[in-house]
Amino acid sequence: MFISMEQLIITFILFIGTVWGVWLVTERFYLVPAWLEYKPFCCRICLTFWSLVGEGVLAALGGWWIAAIALWVLATLNAVAMKVDQKNKTISLDEYDKLG
Repeated sequence: MFISMEQLIITFILFIGTVWGVWLVTERFYLVPAWLEYKPFCCRICLTFWSLVGEGVLAALGGWWIAAIALWVLATLNAVAMKVDQKNKTISLDEYDKLG
């Protein structure tokens, strides 16, 4: 029981750190070098998803199956939430023409 709680706590720390770190790299300071300016490295949604999936793979390789599954579920749910948020904040060209 203690091992699973430890894995879940570490999972949430990794999740929060990854989301914050990706935001810093892609949005705040844009630290992506010129030779990496293509998806998934310059897209916040893509980089967050694939970083979390990669962390899940590393956790699975280490035998931490609870952390791996939790990271994969969090990666999927976070990507869906970010896509829905992006869709809600974006207007179409027709709506834009009506504004001006």
